[in-house]
Amino acid sequence: MSSSYGSIYSSAYRSTNSVGYSSLISSRPRRPAILSSTEVFSVATATVNVLRSLGYSSCFVGSVACSVYGMSRTPNDIDIVVLGCSVSQEELKRQVTNFNSDFYTIASKDPLATYRVLWYRLSGYHRSCKVDLLLPGVMNIPNVPTVSIIHRDHAPTSYGDRVSRPLMPFIPLLLLKLQAWMDHGESAKMHMRLKQPVDVADIKELLRLFGEKRVGTVGGVAWIPESFLGEGRRRVRAFVKAHPDTRKAWEKVVF
Repeated sequence: MSSSYGSIYSSAYRSTNSVGYSSLISSRPRRPAILSSTEVFSVATATVNVLRSLGYSSCFVGSVACSVYGMSRTPNDIDIVVLGCSVSQEELKRQVTNFNSDFYTIASKDPLATYRVLWYRLSGYHRSCKVDLLLPGVMNIPNVPTVSIIHRDHAPTSYGDRVSRPLMPFIPLLLLKLQAWMDHGESAKMHMRLKQPVDVADIKELLRLFGEKRVGTVGGVAWIPESFLGEGRRRVRAFVKAHPDTRKAWEKVVF
């Protein structure tokens, strides 16, 4: 550390009560390596509530939805599709942060990005949970009719209160997970490719849960665009080629 940098750092450290320094640290969340299930699902509840208050329907995708369907891995962030929204994602984030100050945004780590990243403050020092507000069409997410949303009672722990969670129907959720597996594998970024083993484990567990009829109501597929289903079938073939032990499990998934 250079002496000039050390001086600046020491000065900032001594000024922890100053507005400037407080603003600096509050805008730089440090997500813990592991969030508890209770923490993640408390943020999930807060997110649904604020969106409902703003007049939007929504449904979970990603690891939160997979967890409610029975996946054992604890989610570490929130992915939620916002339905009936006519504003941009950035305007939606502004609406959310204006309505509930526990939500806040920071600039993306990508210096070229123009979007901001939404977080939710948790209790404790530098504890936050990332929240992705997704719109139909983004990342090929299908537009779910509100009548097709799956509502499932869920508690993050055996002693927690059960809450009704709105979920993406199981088949499109599984196909989106498959899309993530392929996208991560094709990415030029190493940190994205390193996510593939987790994707594989998640997909295999979801297939097992489906085969054991443990995912409950899965919903129909008539509302899903054929283009989305067609890409799903192509990815299934690629996944089976890479993981032939899943062939019989996929044969049970009709779409």
